[in-house]
Amino acid sequence: LMGGGELVALFLKHDLIDTMIITYMPVTIGDGIRLFPDGIKETTWRIGNTAIYENGVVQLEYIRL
Repeated sequence: LMGGGELVALFLKHDLIDTMIITYMPVTIGDGIRLFPDGIKETTWRIGNTAIYENGVVQLEYIRL
């Protein structure tokens, strides 16, 4: 699943996501689509794998508890 806040919200609402991989890019792009829109219920996650690349990209895997 790759998408913005509305798609993530839909899948989280129906408990259809058990792993998230969030990638941080070393670029400032200004306005954009929020990853987690208002109204998302609180859930608990633990860190899984992490990766840091030479180009500055950071990738974090979170696993739902």
